[in-house]
Amino acid sequence: TFDTLPAGGKVPVIATFADQGDDLIRAAGTAGTLRGPDRLALLHRLKAHAESLQAPLRKSLQQQGVTDFQELWLVNALAFRATPAQVDAVAAWPEVASVTLNGTIHVSTTPPGVSPVVSPQATAATVPWNISAVHAPELWNKNITGQGVVVAILDSGADYANNPDLNAKWRQSGGWFDPYDPTKTTPYDTPDPTAPAGFGHGTAVLGVILGDSIGIAPGAKWIAAKIFHDDGTASNTDIGRAFQWLLDPDGDPTTYDAPDIVNGSWGLDEVNVCDTMFETDVQKLETLGIAVVFAAGNYGPGSSTSISPGNYPESLAVGAVDASNQVEYFSSRGPSACGSVPVYPQLVAPGVNIETYALGGGYLYADGTSFSAPEVTGVLALLRIAYPNTQMSTLEEAVERSATPLAPTPDNTYGNGLVNALAAYRLLDPNTPGTISVYGSLSFGSVPVGSSADRVLAITNVGAGPLNVGTVSAPAAPFSIAADACSGQTLLAKDTCDVTLRFSPTAHAASSASLTIASNDSAHPTTTVALSGTANTPPPAATLSAPASGATGVAVWAAARGHGMAARPAEQRARCAPRSHTTHTHATRT
Repeated sequence: TFDTLPAGGKVPVIATFADQGDDLIRAAGTAGTLRGPDRLALLHRLKAHAESLQAPLRKSLQQQGVTDFQELWLVNALAFRATPAQVDAVAAWPEVASVTLNGTIHVSTTPPGVSPVVSPQATAATVPWNISAVHAPELWNKNITGQGVVVAILDSGADYANNPDLNAKWRQSGGWFDPYDPTKTTPYDTPDPTAPAGFGHGTAVLGVILGDSIGIAPGAKWIAAKIFHDDGTASNTDIGRAFQWLLDPDGDPTTYDAPDIVNGSWGLDEVNVCDTMFETDVQKLETLGIAVVFAAGNYGPGSSTSISPGNYPESLAVGAVDASNQVEYFSSRGPSACGSVPVYPQLVAPGVNIETYALGGGYLYADGTSFSAPEVTGVLALLRIAYPNTQMSTLEEAVERSATPLAPTPDNTYGNGLVNALAAYRLLDPNTPGTISVYGSLSFGSVPVGSSADRVLAITNVGAGPLNVGTVSAPAAPFSIAADACSGQTLLAKDTCDVTLRFSPTAHAASSASLTIASNDSAHPTTTVALSGTANTPPPAATLSAPASGATGVAVWAAARGHGMAARPAEQRARCAPRSHTTHTHATRT
């Protein structure tokens, strides 16, 4: 880019500072637990921190004629246009970690070659198959529809004017961010240039999340940021500004109006690349207790087809399956290009023939992981209203743990399996007891007197609900508890904790005792584990039976070999004459 610039030409760049305010975040409390006033207070501190660090650089650049600054306080970065020489000077600032090009990106949305089918009907049919597949209606029957939960989309917009349902569910206060035309204060959507008329990507995504009869969480509210320009492109800066807008949508630092969940049904256009441009944004949203769900991508069927930001460790990436729970050919597979992600995607959800809202009214059917991701977003909205005091990170963990397995073990095609709203609800329900699984007996075998041996006892929750482990009682001597990571703990489904038991015999004898474990397992409120072990003593010292100790003239056999000597036939080997020696009592014990 620099080589093609005319004299005095400038390029758009983003300078990111090394200090991300991590100390401020740590001092604020446990990650993911901050809400309301506590989160607002931290946001104020992060903004002030970024402004103070950026002020000297901003002043220096202003003196050089740079004026078009855009502050990205969430990631402590400053965007501007500068000459190559100015860029080199900024990169040399000790506080600046990196200077990157503020480029325009093409965003992946629908699968290549797949076009939405616009349906002319005015009302939805029966409950669509994908809604039933994720077991959302079972939660609706419990009056759990996501009521009061706020979901944000970063997308192409939303058809507020032509869709009465979306109109009614839009949260007007801080409900819209448009970096391209700030004069438009109400949401709108623009046709996808690669799709048939009547398809608006953001409108379709919102319908899957919260549409009446077609959405997972029809009681939820929504806000939106238009990150896609009408031509389907977006700049790094505008996406970054949308991320930080999420934390203070109305621009009033005295009000708390951040969303509970963010849906990103898009990805960057480089496959099997870990593009960390927005990783800090996602990290900080998750740290502040906001779930971030991304489409896994439409670059299958090959492996290693992940895309960013879905392949970040902090994102919840969602792939696509059909009505037979078979992975769709276009659904991206792992492993994640970013590493440190056990499986990619983490979950799958229906992603073919998904009924949703069309642009301008009516309905359409769409394919793609763009429409799998909002189903998981909707499930999280249901769980948020069902368990309003539970950390969002725990809800995210629950949807992974409770997913219906579609492979023998979690893998890089199906992840942990098909999202299951009812199973996740039961997993988190304190009134649904867990089921304890533990060895019925534990043997230490034979242990020498005066020494000790340890054995690890694993306690596992094999039930649907949380298992609350009470007291693990200490057994009678010579048994004891060496380490206890279970007492007072809550184990979600498939969780395991360990108790280390010790056997320390002091006398030669067989020993036994019992260990008792209290839990909320209604069938086994008290579980007993039998312990056993035997103490042994060292064997007596070995004695020499023959020849007698002190004997002399004892014959021994020997064979000799020397350098340069010819080998002799075996029958010519001579028996050595006995040599006088004394045999002492000494033996090697085995």
